[in-house]
Order: sequence, then structure tokens, then C-alpha cells
Amino acid sequence: IKNKFAMGIGVILRESATVHAQPKLQLQKIKLSQNNQSNPAILAQLMNDQPATVGQLTIDAIVTEKGQPNKVLFRQKQTNRSMAANSHFNYQIPVGDQWLNPGQYRVHLVASNSQYRWTFNQNFTISLKQATQINRHNQRFNWFWWLLLAIVIVLLVLGLTYYLGTRKRVKKER
Repeated sequence: IKNKFAMGIGVILRESATVHAQPKLQLQKIKLSQNNQSNPAILAQLMNDQPATVGQLTIDAIVTEKGQPNKVLFRQKQTNRSMAANSHFNYQIPVGDQWLNPGQYRVHLVASNSQYRWTFNQNFTISLKQATQINRHNQRFNWFWWLLLAIVIVLLVLGLTYYLGTRKRVKKER
């Protein structure tokens, strides 16, 4: 038996020992996403276009209606994230079960670690088609209330039938 193995070691190549690449985050675009496996979410695409990793990243995102910065609709905060060099990823801000209206919204996103802080503000639009799709996914069908309503209607019909039948019989007996 001959054992063969491989090991990957991360290497940082620099031209100078004193000059280091600075990470630079950018907020590329904001879109609405909903796939069948997860809950609907607002995706903020973050990009690091420099050859430097960002570690111990804290990301705090707030979504508000445009023109109403004090009314927070959605908020997502995550800590201990990291971002690779020359990469991008979609940061998810969950919508949950909340009803979405079409219109103008604003994302305020702050990403920071011990050395750097990036602040982004970007507007985005939710169309009628997107809102309808998300709201259809968020619609929860509660069988209990429909069943209770059906039972109440059946009891009302039976009670009304009994009342009208006894009233008609009393009139015939007179």
C-alpha cells in the first residue's frame, strides 16, 4: 500500500513587504429573489474587486421605503463573515411573511471590520409582477379558519331550515 496525499497551502504574493492591497467593497445591484427552497429575500450583491481578503466582516442591512428612512421594513445583521479576494456574493435580506407592495425602496448597508468601514445607500424598485410573485409565495393558507367558517355556515343553514320548517308546521296546525 502506497499512501498519496495532497495539501493546499494559501500563499500571498507581494511585490513589497510594506505595501499591501486594500480591500474595496462595492454594492453592485439589488434584486428580489425567490427560489422554491428558501423564503423570499432581497439580494444585495457585494463585490470585492481587490486582491485582498476581508475577514471578521460585520454586515448590517436595512430596507426602508424611499422617502421614509425612519420606517424600517426589513433588517438583517450578520457577523464574522469573510469575503474572498476578487469575488462577489449576494447578501440576503429575508422578507419573511410580510406583504410587499410595488414601489420604490432603499437599502442602507454597512459593512465593517476592525480596519475598514463601507457604507452604501441604493434605491431599487419592486415591480407589480415581482410583488405579486413574492406575495403569492408568502400567502399562507390556514385550513383551520376555512374549516371553522364552513362549519358556521352549515350550522346557520341547518338552523334556518329548522326555524322555517317549524314555523310552517305551526301555521298548518292552526
